[in-house]
Amino acid sequence: MSLYLYYMFRPDFMQAMMVMTAVFLLPLRRQLQEQYEFSKENIDIINQKCHDLKHQIAALRLVRDRREQDAGLEEIERSVLIYDAVSKTGNEVLDTVLTEKSLLCERAHISWTCMAQGKLLDFMSPVDIYTLFGNALDNAVEGSCTVRDMARRSVAVTVLNRHGAAFIQIENYFDGALTMENGLPHTTKADERSHGFGIKSIQSITERYGGTMNISTEDGIFLLSVLIPIPVRSEADCGTHLV
Repeated sequence: MSLYLYYMFRPDFMQAMMVMTAVFLLPLRRQLQEQYEFSKENIDIINQKCHDLKHQIAALRLVRDRREQDAGLEEIERSVLIYDAVSKTGNEVLDTVLTEKSLLCERAHISWTCMAQGKLLDFMSPVDIYTLFGNALDNAVEGSCTVRDMARRSVAVTVLNRHGAAFIQIENYFDGALTMENGLPHTTKADERSHGFGIKSIQSITERYGGTMNISTEDGIFLLSVLIPIPVRSEADCGTHLV
């Protein structure tokens, strides 16, 4: 025990521990800061939309020309589409991350499609859900932004039950070439270590729940597929009692 304490309090050991802690915490702190800034931007966007809508409605009351009124109503309809971005999948954590990323897609002029049965993921921890989808969708948005043809900029999310397992699929187009190493895409970013955390984190979460992850990059389509078995709940877990 005394030998353990001796090494614990050695300056070189403590310095090494501080460096290791900084290496692992720095990406997390950066992610949290980016999340805060993005959430603040979303609030600002919604507040600006509401401010503009009040003036547009007031102006429409003064318009007598039918065509101008119709054009004004169409503009208002486009403005309120931002509220359609609020996801309601049955899982509050999934709703949060999907809503955030759909607003990010709107801002980047990326088409967003989502069909998700969020209740299927209730067995997963909130942190794992947020981390898995957050990383996957950040990669999808980033890949879509490389596409020069604006009509092909799209992100599609699917969560459904496939033979008793939660099937998660995230699909997007990308331009350029991707090389694969051990079933994972090799990043083209300068900061390879930080960028690699995203995909590896998704893989780690998937495997922790006994699932599998697959990535396909054929024909300019990046396709991330995750299959996680849904635990079978016992009657005691469900609160069911046989009489």
